[in-house]
Amino acid sequence: MENNTGTGNMPEALQYDMVDLPDALNAQIDNYSFKTEWWGVVSPQAWANSPHAHNGMEIAYVTEGEGEFIVGGVATPVKRGSVMLAMSGEVHMVRSVPGSLLGIYFISYILMLEKNKGSDLAGIGKLFRKFLGLIGGARQEGPDGNIGFIFGVIRRSLEGRFLGWRESAQAASRALIMEVASLFTPGDGPVPETAPVGHLAWIDWSNKTVPKEAIPYRLSDWIIRNYRRDVHIEDAARGIKVSVRSVQRALEARGHTFRFLLHRIRLYKACHLLVTTNMPVQEVAFDVGFAQAGYFSRIFREVYGESPLKYRMMRGEKGPGVNR
Repeated sequence: MENNTGTGNMPEALQYDMVDLPDALNAQIDNYSFKTEWWGVVSPQAWANSPHAHNGMEIAYVTEGEGEFIVGGVATPVKRGSVMLAMSGEVHMVRSVPGSLLGIYFISYILMLEKNKGSDLAGIGKLFRKFLGLIGGARQEGPDGNIGFIFGVIRRSLEGRFLGWRESAQAASRALIMEVASLFTPGDGPVPETAPVGHLAWIDWSNKTVPKEAIPYRLSDWIIRNYRRDVHIEDAARGIKVSVRSVQRALEARGHTFRFLLHRIRLYKACHLLVTTNMPVQEVAFDVGFAQAGYFSRIFREVYGESPLKYRMMRGEKGPGVNR
């Protein structure tokens, strides 16, 4: 079956590009493996996409505004916090309420049956197989739900692509399936905590036992939230609930230092400001956390090989240069 994205008349300038990341997000649940595609749209105008179907399962999350989700001819009102599900082959569409901004993130899972592989997720095979037998629809996530948080993890991972982004996106994409499965099959209870995929423990900041593999992601995510401040490695270690030595080991394993990672994140944010605003270079430097504009320009030139001003002149219409 053709994988029709069905973007219809969505305003082109307001769409995010479709991203196919099989190497980053391939994973296995029960006897299935899957790859994912990710995209999103936020529009201040009324919009609707065309009725369409996918050869994979699509999960969508409303970040703001109001609209309707129509699957199998049944329309369900959706608003911020709504989770929409369309299973493989189901014809569906989304439309906004006139006059209401509607923001949605979508993630599509293309599942492939691996007949020769056994379940590697003790305790959730039954829940997952029941989930695959559902028909699509929409549910409202409760105030204590994790789905909006998980979508945020995936978005930050894919947009920033900093240290640990692949691992965080992969863990979050698996966790998303399981949380949505639990939401749409409430009679089966929550996802079993015994699931060895790590589930939310890998990305959940409230979990005080931080898996070693999660430190790079948590560190990058903490810096993204705090890069404007005068921060040091001790602050980051406290913020992600690990020792300074654990942070140092995680960085040394990748040939980095805390200052290197902090600079890269600040410069990434600076690139975005340089090409999307008219802020003077000095203001850009201060906005992203540098105390001195001259030091910012020197570090910028060391990383990108040109001055911030030349970078703006050459790439003003092309978007920020991200170190992939």
